[in-house]
Amino acid sequence: MYRCGECDLVYLFPIMTEEQEQAFYSSQFERYMEGRAGAGWQSPEAHFRAYQEEGERRLPLVRSYLQPEDSVLEIGSSTGFFLDDLRGYVREVTGVEPSEEYRRFAMARGIETVASLEELAARRFDGIFLYYVVEHLRDPVRHLARLRDF
Repeated sequence: MYRCGECDLVYLFPIMTEEQEQAFYSSQFERYMEGRAGAGWQSPEAHFRAYQEEGERRLPLVRSYLQPEDSVLEIGSSTGFFLDDLRGYVREVTGVEPSEEYRRFAMARGIETVASLEELAARRFDGIFLYYVVEHLRDPVRHLARLRDF
C-alpha cells in the first residue's frame, strides 16, 4: 500500500494501466463482483432488484437539492437503480457506467448511459452524483476537479 504525498489517498500498487482498467470494467467487473459479493451480481436484473432499496435510501438525502428542471449525472451508475428513482424528480438523468452489460440494461430501461465521461464533454449538469466511485479513480483529486466542467 502507498500513500499519495499530494492528496493523502492510500492505494494499492501497482495501479492498473488505463488499458487494463478499461478492459476490466468493460468485461470482467461483473464476474469479479459476483465472486466477491454474491447473488446480487448474477445478472443486471438481479442486481437492479437487489439495489432498488439502496436507490430509495439515497433519494431523501438529495431531494431537497433537486429541481424539476434539473439535469443530473451519476458516475458509476451501475444498472441505473438510483437514476431510475431520480427521474421522477428531475428533467433528465444520465449515467456513466463502464460495464457494457450494466450500461445496456440501464439503456433498455430508458436511462441514457454512456461508457465514459468523455462522451459527455459538450454537456452540462445541475448535479453530479458519485457513490462508491472515488476509491476506483486513479487520480481522484484531478478527476473531481475536472467535474467542475460539467
